[in-house]
Amino acid sequence: MRLLICDMSPLISLGIEAAVATNPNFETQRSTAERILRGEHGTPPAFDVIVTERETAMRLVTQRARHAQRGALSLPRIFVIHQSTGEQDIRGALEAGIQGYASQALTLEEFQDGARMVALGMRYLCPRSAQRLADSMTREPLTSRETIVLRELAHGQCNKAIAQELGMALGTVKAHVKALMSKLDAKTRTQVVTAAITRGLVKLDGSDDILGGGDVRSLEAHRTRRPKLHLAA
Repeated sequence: MRLLICDMSPLISLGIEAAVATNPNFETQRSTAERILRGEHGTPPAFDVIVTERETAMRLVTQRARHAQRGALSLPRIFVIHQSTGEQDIRGALEAGIQGYASQALTLEEFQDGARMVALGMRYLCPRSAQRLADSMTREPLTSRETIVLRELAHGQCNKAIAQELGMALGTVKAHVKALMSKLDAKTRTQVVTAAITRGLVKLDGSDDILGGGDVRSLEAHRTRRPKLHLAA
């Protein structure tokens, strides 16, 4: 089974290589998204599974979708190993066409099982990711407007400031905050943000994912970017 380790940190790449070094059924090679997109590994690449982190995986599947009509970019199946197991991250990855998703805490046995399943065309979630996704299925999802209000709450904005920032009536903002408290089982605004971080609805790592949905995009034009904290994709 041929694994292409793509754009992973040197330490994690070494860990993956060491983890399968004694298993004759695996062989590994390192590469980058740029080399894959340039076709340096063939079209499709001569590998069974690309092992990468979430951002690179989303970039690869986005490029594949853009070239779908021309058939210009064919990729192996993708197995994501990522620090975050937030429900939105997992769901977004699977919906984008990524076949495997695991946290960096996965064991050697979980990694090997996941790589095999993905190579065979099956879906794979590590136990932690599967539990997080299963839990999310029992919860009422946030609307796009609630999601944007949650972003502002996470930045410490008061209701009046949120209303001004998003061009909403103050009463509308209060209604969204009340709905967030109900859906996130919180009694205070601080508990709302804490619950959102725990569930992976809000991140603190400073990257800049883009939310989908027409309502979200229309509201994005009214806010100033804040790089230190953002919502999960």
